[in-house]
Amino acid sequence: MKQESNEKTQPDVFYGIGVSPGIAIGRVFVVDRHELRIQRRKIAARRIAGEKKRFLQAVERSKRQIAEIQNQIESRQLSDNLHFLDILHAHLLLLEDRKLLDETCNLIAEKQVNAEWALKEVLDRYKEMFDAIEDEYLRERRSDIDSVESRIQRNLLGLETESVATIAEKVIVVAHDLSPADTAQMDRGKIMGFATNVGGKTSHTAIMARSLEIPAVVGLENITSHVSNGDILILDGSTGTVILNPDQRYFN
Repeated sequence: MKQESNEKTQPDVFYGIGVSPGIAIGRVFVVDRHELRIQRRKIAARRIAGEKKRFLQAVERSKRQIAEIQNQIESRQLSDNLHFLDILHAHLLLLEDRKLLDETCNLIAEKQVNAEWALKEVLDRYKEMFDAIEDEYLRERRSDIDSVESRIQRNLLGLETESVATIAEKVIVVAHDLSPADTAQMDRGKIMGFATNVGGKTSHTAIMARSLEIPAVVGLENITSHVSNGDILILDGSTGTVILNPDQRYFN
């Protein structure tokens, strides 16, 4: 949540949920992934087989991408590898879920719709089940479905998945959300902190930040709409406070 200032000279202050303690001061690196807007398209009966094939090919490409990330993690031989590998293994299991694959292919055929829409419809039902779970930790696992869906959809649409592995200097990463694959590929020595629009104390971003001992604030709602690459942030992972482009008094 953003606290509005009456004076233009005041820096913007945002309040979220502090999930990993510590203070970070640094420049912003925005992971800019616009929300995908999936449209329903009617397809001709003669295109159904090809549409199913296109969907399954996107799934296979997604599996290969995750396997590549797993190999990268294993080659680093870091102490927290097992945590990341467990999460990515769960993503692979979802990609191999026969029920998910069959339901999507069946919907393509029955409704004569494009693969993107069919996948969205099927996974929306999965998400509704997770949203109804009372346990916060289990409910947060819905983010695994979001991550897998985003990867498949981007492969269907021919969109490149922006890599955070290219970060070249020390930064505070700002994103709508961060997937385990995102965090696993980051150079830990370059990451000073995380700030995300969504998430809670048991979200993957929170768990990974604590594991890496990196200050993090989540649940900031719309911070990605207010920052740009190169902005300066002060991030307090204990209080959940983020200050955008602070003036000199914050450094005295």
